[in-house]
Amino acid sequence: MAKMLHPDTLPFRQASWYPKEEATFSDALAAVRKDLWNHANSSMSASGDDMLLIPRATLEALLETACYST
Repeated sequence: MAKMLHPDTLPFRQASWYPKEEATFSDALAAVRKDLWNHANSSMSASGDDMLLIPRATLEALLETACYST
């Protein structure tokens, strides 16, 4: 599924002290999680008084953190 989502280049995190040449399984899993959670978040958004609006950058940062958690 990760290959279908990113046929050319799979995005991956890289630490400055540990350079990688290609994406790992963890990176592939994070890419799939991000896609699935993005769709779930936008298609099942609440429509009521309990809805909280947050900036897109904050949502992206939270989603990135959640995608790479183990």
